[in-house]
Amino acid sequence: MTDKDLSGITGIPVWSVNHKRNALGIAPFEWERPSSWTPERDALLGTDTDAALADQFGVSLGCVSARRNQLNIKAMNPKPRHTWAAQHIALLGTNFDSKVSQLIGISTSAVQLKRSELNIQSYASNQ
Repeated sequence: MTDKDLSGITGIPVWSVNHKRNALGIAPFEWERPSSWTPERDALLGTDTDAALADQFGVSLGCVSARRNQLNIKAMNPKPRHTWAAQHIALLGTNFDSKVSQLIGISTSAVQLKRSELNIQSYASNQ
């Protein structure tokens, strides 16, 4: 984060943030230079999550996302979406969403969303 960004968040003047950072021996934030994007790095975009690649490259998440978008490469979804089998759909509304989510092995919000998409009332509203 730049001194200016930190100043904007905290309300502390930029010169004061700069002075304190220097006093603590913290190097200034440096933006990732475009020259650091090699064909090898570009080839890895979309093969893993942006967060994982950012850690691997030692750059920010935004830097990886921006480069991937610049090259029109789709993001890797860290976890594939749940495929709704008929037996899973049959469970919707028969018990609390949290219980159904545990039985299926997905998030409660995914259960709520699917139930809502199918206009199935919640178990709680039927009690």
